[in-house]
Amino acid sequence: AHVLKYDGSRIDGVYEAYASEQKIEYADAVVDNFENCPLRAAMCCFASDRQANDNNGNCNKPYDTNCVNADPADNTDLCYVDMSREKSAPGTDGGFALYPGDNADGEGSMHC
Repeated sequence: AHVLKYDGSRIDGVYEAYASEQKIEYADAVVDNFENCPLRAAMCCFASDRQANDNNGNCNKPYDTNCVNADPADNTDLCYVDMSREKSAPGTDGGFALYPGDNADGEGSMHC
């Protein structure tokens, strides 16, 4: 289960270690599948709602009881993930994750 106070502590750690003194580098320096991307654009998608009362999912206060594994507002259909495109991520040494349906019949709620 994801608990916001633990997962959110990573934000402060990244800020203290990197972002307070410098820009965070574009992902092509550390993630192979962004190499030679002419648009230099990335889209962030998430499968959990972590902020209460923003009208963007079912997370509610108090966070520790009403926001654990909350679903975001669904605005996209994730079709597949090619695991072979990022060799440095743990547990992704190849293959595909296929989501032929949408929502409960597929990937669940996804927000991009």
